[in-house]
Amino acid sequence: MSGEATEERIGASGKGPAEEPASTRPWALGYGAAAVAVVLALLVQILLIPLFGASPNASPFMAFFAAVMVAAWFGGLGPGLLATGLSVLLSWYFFLSPQYSFDLGGFGQGLRLIVFVVEGAIIGLLAESMHSSRREAETRAREFGTSELEVRARARQQAAVAELGQRALGSTDLQQLMEDAVGLVAEVLDVEYSKVLELLPDAEELMLRAGVGWDEGLVGRATVGAGRDTQAGYTLLSEEPVICEDLRSEERFRGHRLLHEHGVRSGMTVIIRPEGRSFGILGAHTRERRVFTEDDANFLRAVANVLAAAIERKRAEEKQRFLADTGALLSSSLDYRVTLRSVARLAVPTLADWCAVDVLEHGSVERLAVEHPDPNKVALALKLQARYPPDPEAASGVPEVLRTGRVEFYPEVTDEMLQAAAIDEEHLELLRAIGFTSVILVPMNARERTLGVVTLVSAESGRRYEEADLDLAEELARRAALAVDNARLYEEAQREIAEREWAQAELRSSRDELQIILEGVADGVTAQDATGQIVYANEAAAKMIGYPSGQALIEAPLREVMEKIELLDEEGDPFPLERLSGRRALAGEEGPEEVLRFRVLATGEERWSIARATPVFDERGRVRMAVNIFRDITERRRAADALREIRDAERRRIARDLHDGVLQDLSYTSATMELMKLEVEGTRVEGQLQGAIDAIRRAARGLRDAVNDLRLEEERDRSFPEVVKSVVQRSRSRAPDCEVSLEVGEGVPSASLGETGTQLSRVIQEAITNARRHSGAKKVSVSLRMEGSDLVVEISDDGRGFGPETRPGVGMSSMRERAAVVGGKLLVESETGKGTTVRLQAPVPQKG
Repeated sequence: MSGEATEERIGASGKGPAEEPASTRPWALGYGAAAVAVVLALLVQILLIPLFGASPNASPFMAFFAAVMVAAWFGGLGPGLLATGLSVLLSWYFFLSPQYSFDLGGFGQGLRLIVFVVEGAIIGLLAESMHSSRREAETRAREFGTSELEVRARARQQAAVAELGQRALGSTDLQQLMEDAVGLVAEVLDVEYSKVLELLPDAEELMLRAGVGWDEGLVGRATVGAGRDTQAGYTLLSEEPVICEDLRSEERFRGHRLLHEHGVRSGMTVIIRPEGRSFGILGAHTRERRVFTEDDANFLRAVANVLAAAIERKRAEEKQRFLADTGALLSSSLDYRVTLRSVARLAVPTLADWCAVDVLEHGSVERLAVEHPDPNKVALALKLQARYPPDPEAASGVPEVLRTGRVEFYPEVTDEMLQAAAIDEEHLELLRAIGFTSVILVPMNARERTLGVVTLVSAESGRRYEEADLDLAEELARRAALAVDNARLYEEAQREIAEREWAQAELRSSRDELQIILEGVADGVTAQDATGQIVYANEAAAKMIGYPSGQALIEAPLREVMEKIELLDEEGDPFPLERLSGRRALAGEEGPEEVLRFRVLATGEERWSIARATPVFDERGRVRMAVNIFRDITERRRAADALREIRDAERRRIARDLHDGVLQDLSYTSATMELMKLEVEGTRVEGQLQGAIDAIRRAARGLRDAVNDLRLEEERDRSFPEVVKSVVQRSRSRAPDCEVSLEVGEGVPSASLGETGTQLSRVIQEAITNARRHSGAKKVSVSLRMEGSDLVVEISDDGRGFGPETRPGVGMSSMRERAAVVGGKLLVESETGKGTTVRLQAPVPQKG
């Protein structure tokens, strides 16, 4: 590290004073100097009296005044008084008449001694006052230097957190982000070692995932115990930052040998906790004894929070990718037996060490798949199933889940639970050999029926399932159930079609026979004659298009049918009529499946389906009719939309955390440094502070742009009152001790205001944040009303307020800039002790 970085570290000593103050010298040295000065004064006095030819009694204190002044200047009040006392005794004995005795020659002699004592005391007091003034000046100088270093260090820490946050938003490589984080921690805190420890699935050890300064080969391999005897384990248990000033004398924990082998003396550790679960530890350590400050701990915690947010996003992306891969597998084939086996393979090891899929077939249970990376383990599971088949009447396990359609969740499987489930000793040994640690059994439910069970088992990995894993397992089972149900419906439809074709061969013109075959099919089925007119429709097809019955659909003119619905493709564009499978079938083609969106114009209801048509030929090979089958896939598409909403929600949460956390901290730091700059105006430090302020503002602008990009599309399209209500609700959740109210007046537009709404909502957010975080407000009121064609937004609080001498901060400047963007007028009224009112009046954009 450079010398500049060392000076910036809080607690760095810097240069010492030019001269040591008297109060810090050893007391014996001061008093010894006083005695020596008096003895020298006595010798000088003895030499001077014969030289001047005067009587000793004439000037008995001549040289002793100098001794008192020297003693007081060098040692302060105490040595000055000692010199005064010794001078009085020596002058009295050697020079005052009568000489060589302590008798007083008269009242005048006594008065002379008293005056000398008073003068000596005054000299001592003056010298002590001088020393006190100098010490106070030196103390203030040191305090000012320390304060400057603290501000610079804090600014550097905030800038580092902002930079890491920007990297986290733009990077998908979690390992690289961790390596960047430990590098920043080591650089900013000026420590030799920095590390990220990841808690292993068994929760017994932590692995060194990323680090700086450790011996080569340890990163990615070294482990640390998660017990209370290590600093990392103690941090996990205490759930608070842990600071160790001296590992050698630490009594809370011994410290792992990893620290001792590297000569670590002091250190600081915090928890990395994404989604409320402990991921691991972020730590900083140094070989020299060091007292880490609260700012250091807050910086380390801020870095850990950035890593936690990145880990949350990574996990969400992995879940979304897994569900997307699962959806692709389930939709790749209508043979659900094949697709479910593929899904079981996909779940190992992403979700489980073991995955089994059981389905209900004609009243009996069939195990379609058992997956594990080790084939020998699969053989063991098959042996277990063959030797000990499940009891259909069992009160738990697959039979119970099939009966009830409810989840069975075992976060931790104990040996006592295995003993209770075992039939005999051999059964118990087989169960122990599998190594259960955590189990989830989720039903595959569709249309109020349980079609099967997906079993996920954690074993040798030591992973213990949590509620988030249960949610993912339920979503997997729901999608699998839809695939099974749709496949069975398709198989039924195919059977029905085959039966219809056979019946058509027997009874070519019997519509009644066709209706008998198709009325019970869940998919929509229609038949068109050679002219395109619908001659048959089952109930499902009629309801899909918006008709009360199949007969009503048949009786409706084809033009009316087409005007009643809107046909769209997957992108939402009108579907070309020439591509309709029915028309292609009437032309003699058996076209591929087409994805259609039916929107019933009367109700606005929208459904998705896969359509396919088959031509029916007469004896001479001419197309007699076309049979259309519509398989409803609405739920599948809704599930895909739900996934997109999850991604959008995650993006909004990250934007909110960055805005309300890091950006506000940067604004506060910038404002604090502006105040510091006033105190050092005209000095070299003012320029340095201005440079740091500019760097923080640049970082804040970059981060704010990133946050705005995350939120822009969402806010632009929402109703303006809804946007404001969302801002108020977020503020309430962040500050439960602060009452935030909202009043929406009559005439306020209920539609989206586009860019104007976005900027107004951000002014409201900034004003509420300033009120609850910086003014100590207990009540904040937000009101929206119309004044003519202008929208007036007013935010008032009961906080401490501020006077006219207060300079506007970054938040106030941001609000003024946003007001200017929409052509509005911003007025801020505040008085110390009487709260603050922010009023923004802006024209409502006219649609045109």
